[in-house]
Amino acid sequence: MFYSEQYKEIEPKEPHSVELITRELLQFITSIVHQRNNIPVKPAKEDTPTHTEPANPNAATGANDGTVVEYNSRSFKDIFNTEALVIVSFTAPWCGHCKALKPEYAKAARMLAGNENVILGNVDCTANQQLCGKYDVRGYPTISVFPKGVKTPSTRPSAYPGARTAEAIVSYVKSEIGQDAVAKVPQVTSFMDVVTCAKNSICMVGVLPPMEDSSVKQRTEYLNTMKRAAAAVVDKPISWIWVSGKEQREMEKSFEINGNYPTLIAVATKKKMYSTMIQAFDYDNILTFIDDILRGRVSASPITDLPEISRVEPWSPTPIENKDEL
Repeated sequence: MFYSEQYKEIEPKEPHSVELITRELLQFITSIVHQRNNIPVKPAKEDTPTHTEPANPNAATGANDGTVVEYNSRSFKDIFNTEALVIVSFTAPWCGHCKALKPEYAKAARMLAGNENVILGNVDCTANQQLCGKYDVRGYPTISVFPKGVKTPSTRPSAYPGARTAEAIVSYVKSEIGQDAVAKVPQVTSFMDVVTCAKNSICMVGVLPPMEDSSVKQRTEYLNTMKRAAAAVVDKPISWIWVSGKEQREMEKSFEINGNYPTLIAVATKKKMYSTMIQAFDYDNILTFIDDILRGRVSASPITDLPEISRVEPWSPTPIENKDEL
């Protein structure tokens, strides 16, 4: 309906009340008139949420479960309680470009699942007009970036400069916080770790030798190999987790590990299929394995459901007391 280099599409494509559409169009036209005539915009009355939403704990702590955080005028303060990079899309439910962005944005969130250094959020501007006005939202969608590090309510975001695709968003995040920071390979300590990994198209599961058959140095090398590989394919819809051998026996039974450590399993949860890397556990072989998976060149076996997971204590390297041991 309205489009220029400065103002993005506003196009109601779903049935809404005349009152809602009229209010949004008036707000949009007013913002254009004010900007062209250098008239300051008067602050709107404080938004009153139509329902009470508790502050999202993931937004406050920087935890990332692979979903987009929905902010409102009350919970938006959570952004200033985290040092993570926060990307916020300001949208309207009837906006055509917003509808196109939504699946890509959700895909990017899944690709970044488990990474505490970044949060993807959204604000519905039809329900939070004052909040959107405060951040100079004049068209939909507007994607703003709140920098990593300490933030305050006076912190002003910058405009997201990239394309509205999952790959472009993840690539931008990588450039902002560093490739290694984007690539996360968490240990499975509870069932939720598996659930989070399974939200992506492919969940890579590293099954490492138990400590009685390994050493701190060897395990660290295996983990670093996985992290390097994860960083190399961070723009792909792949999540990573790892388990210690013999700790998750139901998982090992489901994937027919049979004590073969280390092993890398690729799980396509939506297709309920998995493939096992048969080559040696090294960086080049892992990348080749991933490439073969994406090209459909590996055999796969069916899996009925996510395996039962035992709750375990997180592993951490023991203090180095005897260098000869390493």
